[in-house]
Amino acid sequence: SNCAATQPNDIFTIGFRQAGQLFGIDYRGELYHQYGDANQDAQDLENGGTVTGTGVDRDAYMFGVRLGKTFKNVSMKPSLTLWYDYLSGTEDSDLTQANPEYRSFNTLFDTGHKFYGFMDLYLGVGSGSESTGTAGLGLQDLAIKTKLHPMPGWTLKADFHWFYVAEGVGP
Repeated sequence: SNCAATQPNDIFTIGFRQAGQLFGIDYRGELYHQYGDANQDAQDLENGGTVTGTGVDRDAYMFGVRLGKTFKNVSMKPSLTLWYDYLSGTEDSDLTQANPEYRSFNTLFDTGHKFYGFMDLYLGVGSGSESTGTAGLGLQDLAIKTKLHPMPGWTLKADFHWFYVAEGVGP
């Protein structure tokens, strides 16, 4: 049967994360690579109709960078963080080449709400679903995050995000 539910959908993820402080600046960097079989995910894309019997390899990645500074010696201890996440996506041309590849990073057991706010309700990142989210095109998130402590026990945060898909639809 060529039913999507019976097609291989293996996801292996490897990567690293490094966080620390350097010259008074907090930093964090992370990079993850996914590989495996993606026949089931690829079939869920509108133009991902691969020929029966043609295997689709998974080749996706995600990276994130954060730089921040907290001013502890001033009133309200303000902090400012610059943030960028990139989750790869799949263009139509990735699936129509001789050796089709599925490049949409799958967040697996997503906790995106913590990072992307209510936007995560619309993303469907990595699912390959045409009916929700970025339709397998990935995600870019550029953000500026601020935090203040106006009084003991209180924290005020404001995050400004600019969201973009990572890939174009393609020819």
